Amino acid sequence: TIFGIRERAGGDISIDGQSIQVRTPSDAVAHGIGLVTEDRLNQGIFRWHSVIENTVAASLHRLGRGLFTSSLHEQTATEDIKDRLNVKFASSHQAIENLSGGNQQKVLVGRWLLNDPKVLILDEPTRGVDVGAKEEVHKIVAQLAADGCAVLFISSELPEVLRYSHRVVVFRDGQISGELAGAEATPELVAELAFPVETNRPEQADNRT
Repeated sequence: TIFGIRERAGGDISIDGQSIQVRTPSDAVAHGIGLVTEDRLNQGIFRWHSVIENTVAASLHRLGRGLFTSSLHEQTATEDIKDRLNVKFASSHQAIENLSGGNQQKVLVGRWLLNDPKVLILDEPTRGVDVGAKEEVHKIVAQLAADGCAVLFISSELPEVLRYSHRVVVFRDGQISGELAGAEATPELVAELAFPVETNRPEQADNRT
């Protein structure tokens, strides 16, 4: 919804205290919002296209003029992302499906870095990558936050959420059930917010008395 894929039913979206209107992904990109989807293979990469095409897919408007793009600018941007994120590939023109899962994921993150995002939504960014690549993704996220980008980090792996988050927001049944400062968040406190405490029924209390 924040990225404009689903219609907003209510609430406001604001960046730097300013309310914005996001009806489509194009609106989101124009306002500096990026999204790395949960399903890398089916919703993230263009599997049969090259590394360079995948890298610059969201920033073509910056790398060219009008309806025309610059091959030189695209190549330069791809090499920049390769160096910044330590992406490993033999050629920028090889199909991205031939890269490891971790390198594919770094290309997807790099895709948005070329837009200098104000907000970057990362949905399960370390799913399906090896331990080494996972640590590299963590470092990238930490650097983005240090550089002033607001990172919305969504993960089913609680340890990495607790390790890197400045704030932890827990949702339950479509509603925010609580918010914790990163320094005070623990697995126990998160669990209390994530799973409702069952109250004893009156008949159960009567049986015990």
